[in-house]
Amino acid sequence: MFPYIYTTIVTLPLGYNTKVIIPVKALKERISKDYHDFEVEVKFTGFREGKIFHDELKIINKASQGFLEFEIEDQDKFSQLPGYAELSFIEKNKKSIFTDRQAMSFYTTYYHKNKKSFLSDNAYKFGSPATINQMASIKKYIDAYPTVTIDKRKDLDESLVFINPYKRKIKSYIISSDGRKIENIIISPFSAKEILLSKLLKENESCWQGHVQLTASNRLITFNFKHSYSNKKIISDYEHLDPFRGDPTYIPLTKFLRQKIGSLFSL
Repeated sequence: MFPYIYTTIVTLPLGYNTKVIIPVKALKERISKDYHDFEVEVKFTGFREGKIFHDELKIINKASQGFLEFEIEDQDKFSQLPGYAELSFIEKNKKSIFTDRQAMSFYTTYYHKNKKSFLSDNAYKFGSPATINQMASIKKYIDAYPTVTIDKRKDLDESLVFINPYKRKIKSYIISSDGRKIENIIISPFSAKEILLSKLLKENESCWQGHVQLTASNRLITFNFKHSYSNKKIISDYEHLDPFRGDPTYIPLTKFLRQKIGSLFSL
């Protein structure tokens, strides 16, 4: 039993309004039936360059129904620097009411007048099983994205989003499948940075396809988004990257034989 659910990171791309819709029923299903009196504080906090620019708190209790909504308007009119938001769930009186603390699973909606709306999933701030396994296995953060296409003629570009919701600055670099690099990327604490992948193009090149990998000095929250080459605030798709998981790719021969023999006897 736990007094909280893991904090969720929500990306905030410039050029779009961000709307988070939380199904109250899904949250209540996480609460032990032994508790009939509870107050869950749901907090939605926006960060940019180390500072809070949006802070909102709502309460879910036994009587709550329907959906809980949070919204941050397009920050393009206030800053040219991207940001991110943290969504947290904690019982007001620190009572251990939740049967598990796995992050809430839902999509965030991004929209703006005269632009295509899109959805994106969110990320763990702490507690991601894949990230924990990776750091335990190789002691370094590694992420990849396999389907990058840059084409000036077709107005296609892509960017990686690096979010650092932690207290120390993080250094990262990107390398492509054919050895191109973007180096010395520094992400300050409680900040986000967007890296144009068209920087991988060589002089006189108009297009490139391949996959990219990044490494970092500490865990990062990462996304990839596809957008117009001439205007990165016109987005067509927004995805998470694929972390190296550190899972074993083999099992001992004795274990393999036991599994095979056991499957035969179970038929």
